[in-house]
Amino acid sequence: MTKVTIGILARSGGYAGLASFWQIGSRVILTPLILGKIGLEGYGVWTLLFTLSGSVNIVGASFGLTYAKFTAEYAARDDYGRLNQLIGSALLLIGGFAAVALSAIVLARDPILAVLGVPLHLRAAAGTALILVALTVLLQMSIGGVTQIVAGLQRTDLRYKSAILSSVIYFGLALLLLNRGWGLYGLATSYLVGELIATGFCWVWCRRLCPQLRISPLRATRFGLAKVLALGGRFQILHLLTGSSATAFSMLLSALLGPASLGIYQLALRLIRLGEASLNTVLAPMMPAFAHFHAEEETAKAEVLYQYGSRMVFVMALLSFGFLGVFADNLILVWTGNAYPLAAWTLQVVAPAFIAKSLTGMGTASLRGKGTVGLEVKFNLVTVIAIWGLLFPAYWQFGYRGLVLAASAGLLLGSAWFVRAYARMESVDRARYLGMVLLLPLAAICPVIVVIAFLQQHVSIPLPIPSQRWALLAEICLWGLLYTFLASISVWFLVLFRAERAALV
Repeated sequence: MTKVTIGILARSGGYAGLASFWQIGSRVILTPLILGKIGLEGYGVWTLLFTLSGSVNIVGASFGLTYAKFTAEYAARDDYGRLNQLIGSALLLIGGFAAVALSAIVLARDPILAVLGVPLHLRAAAGTALILVALTVLLQMSIGGVTQIVAGLQRTDLRYKSAILSSVIYFGLALLLLNRGWGLYGLATSYLVGELIATGFCWVWCRRLCPQLRISPLRATRFGLAKVLALGGRFQILHLLTGSSATAFSMLLSALLGPASLGIYQLALRLIRLGEASLNTVLAPMMPAFAHFHAEEETAKAEVLYQYGSRMVFVMALLSFGFLGVFADNLILVWTGNAYPLAAWTLQVVAPAFIAKSLTGMGTASLRGKGTVGLEVKFNLVTVIAIWGLLFPAYWQFGYRGLVLAASAGLLLGSAWFVRAYARMESVDRARYLGMVLLLPLAAICPVIVVIAFLQQHVSIPLPIPSQRWALLAEICLWGLLYTFLASISVWFLVLFRAERAALV
């Protein structure tokens, strides 16, 4: 039986953060090259291919959570007979669905790409690339479930090591193939090869960690299918709301305004994902940890983990998204080599919504650890209703900007509703939560953000660098050092309690 310890959580969180930073950072590096090789329209089309496959992978994301949940729960009980049945049933169910759904998308790819506004000169390449992306998603939704199994064994670090491996292969191979003129074909091929090797890595480690496991769809049973459908169905409702809304939003944006507008939106989201990487360092190992605590009925430990974890996540969100919002224009110019003011505006508008969303992270991890997703389903339903209720009136009034404002406002409203509802359901000490999780970080970090924003606008740093782009990058780095220094002092004295400072020292 695998125990949950601070060391395990720290190791898993560290690798999760490293994987997130590398995955997102490597894509940040690749994006200017993609823009240079296939243009903004081609970049938008590449995003669309992920959107199409993501419409199927909603099932993989929701039912895939059952791997981690059941593995953490049944491994804690040393009940490997039942666990083998559950894993085999999940493989059969998820892989079978993926094969059917992805085949349908591939067969109907030409009319689908036409409806989504893909230019005629890009459709042939997009169709072939879609086949390769579909094969990759099929791999992820079948034997790729082994990555969730190792997380359930409290080795989230191995899951993220495999993610780093996949991303390194994708990055290196994509660079090579793009420079050789493969375009969309090269990106899709790199994606498939990276996933194949990373899945093999996790498979080997899973066999070493737990030889009692027998990972095969042939071990599916009626009991296993019933359990997977019961739990995965609850997760499925959740991901249908979130995934289908995000997919529909991207498709609508492309259909109304073209792939180039979707490319602009994705530039902002790329930087948002970079900001989320620091949050993932804390959140990644939490669902298996909560599942373990709930299985052992260690309620007090789960409550402490929720309070302190929420504060840490919120601090990281304020620091990350605050910096991105202040330096949005300069970051995009340095990153892409071109000024995309609409992308910078998008980043600044959606950043506050993602700061609010960070407050839902620990609550959703705890609920998923229990296997209950009712509140999270309601949260996403509230968010979806808010977004789509605002979407069309905002679009008719403000066009692209209206779509972005509606998405941001809906996420803010939904996040606020969830935090309030979770506190009521779990009897959270609201005064302690308000003071420790919200007010202390806001009081410590917001003044630093305001000061840096003011100085950045009114103070020029003369640097002896001839290249304007490199000079701008150096200036951002200098401001970043000052921002980090001031924020660290504020967090140390205003956010951390005396006992925490003493423990860190």
